[in-house]
Amino acid sequence: MKPTKIYPVVVPANGSFPLQAMGDYFKILSATTDIEVRGDTFGTIGLIKAGQGLRNTDFNRLEFRDVSGFTNTIQVLVGDSDFVDERITGSVEVIDGGLNRTIANAAFASSKGLTPATSTNNVGIQIFNNGSTKNVIVEQVQVMSNATSGVFILRVDNVALGSPVAAVSKLAGGADSAIANLRSQEGVAWSGKTIAQIGWNAAFQNVAFTPKEPIVLPPGFGLSVTDGIVVAHSSWVNFEHYEQ
Repeated sequence: MKPTKIYPVVVPANGSFPLQAMGDYFKILSATTDIEVRGDTFGTIGLIKAGQGLRNTDFNRLEFRDVSGFTNTIQVLVGDSDFVDERITGSVEVIDGGLNRTIANAAFASSKGLTPATSTNNVGIQIFNNGSTKNVIVEQVQVMSNATSGVFILRVDNVALGSPVAAVSKLAGGADSAIANLRSQEGVAWSGKTIAQIGWNAAFQNVAFTPKEPIVLPPGFGLSVTDGIVVAHSSWVNFEHYEQ
């Protein structure tokens, strides 16, 4: 029987980590996010998750590569395929609640408000994906205004508004988003395709829009929220999103 051991591995962001370990079986026990694995006797296995691996294939060396853009901390079991492991492993998102994404600095929250200089102008607030490879995945939008009633309109488009501010990490002390900008401007005409409308009937009423499936913004696209109000007012919007 070949030696069997659990190895802790820290893979740098967009980097790789070589592990000299002989066996014919490996299994990812835990990982911050999905990981690529390549062996000296087999090709690349792309984006495997905790609980997945390979058996009955001899190897002397494994190489782990991060493709998420964040440091990936994993534990991997390497050894003999006859080793008995009846434990249940893997990432269950319903239980995790997105904690792994927050710890990996891939979850963000952002908030912005605007008072139009011209009272007959609407408020437009937008989250925009200014990156080139990752998607911005919006899970929830919250809206509020000091007007007594009205309708917020949500649109997706590829036209960026002005005054960009980076989205803030949900990890205290984590870096701001490098790709998601929160933008705002006032106006009377807006582009894009309408995907939802949110009404309210009291000043400072906080109304949340949580779609059944998240809204995915590829690079160069944004989700804008406009209020349609043409009297003096202020409006605010909160976004929650993650990136992958």
